[in-house]
Amino acid sequence: MTGDQLLRTLATIVRELLPKYDFLGRYRYRVIAMQEDLVVLQAVNKRAGLPDIPPIPIVAGMAGLFAELTPSAIVLVEFIEGDPKLPIITGFSRDGGETFVPVSLTLDAAQALLLGRTAVRGVARNADSVTTLLPPATFTGTIGGSPATGMVVWSPGQTMGSITTSSAKVRSE
Repeated sequence: MTGDQLLRTLATIVRELLPKYDFLGRYRYRVIAMQEDLVVLQAVNKRAGLPDIPPIPIVAGMAGLFAELTPSAIVLVEFIEGDPKLPIITGFSRDGGETFVPVSLTLDAAQALLLGRTAVRGVARNADSVTTLLPPATFTGTIGGSPATGMVVWSPGQTMGSITTSSAKVRSE
């Protein structure tokens, strides 16, 4: 028996004794599509012997978080306890390109209210309606060509409007 044959035989024996060994790492998969809250994936490295897997959930490590992933994004898949029948998405590529940014991101803080937190604040978006309170103001200028100084101007109290500029980065506590 040659050295290569011995090495292959030894590798086969080890794989038979420790079949889960191949599934103890994190592996790159490509996002093909979304099906509700599940992700359809394709192994990036077919030569690694990674299985095709049914649509799987994202386990982002944070309760209440859901992302609709961008097609062709690369995600990291782990197999719970090394079991190829228990795959989960646990990480995302950080290429800085368009595929890193999800199509949409949902953070549901409603559960915080059930846990007794009463100070959960919402997040406003571009084009959302807002109501603004208008306090009394002191006016200095001219009215009909005559100077006016220290005049207190009363407003109706509040006015309606909409958000015209916003950021895609938000923080809510």
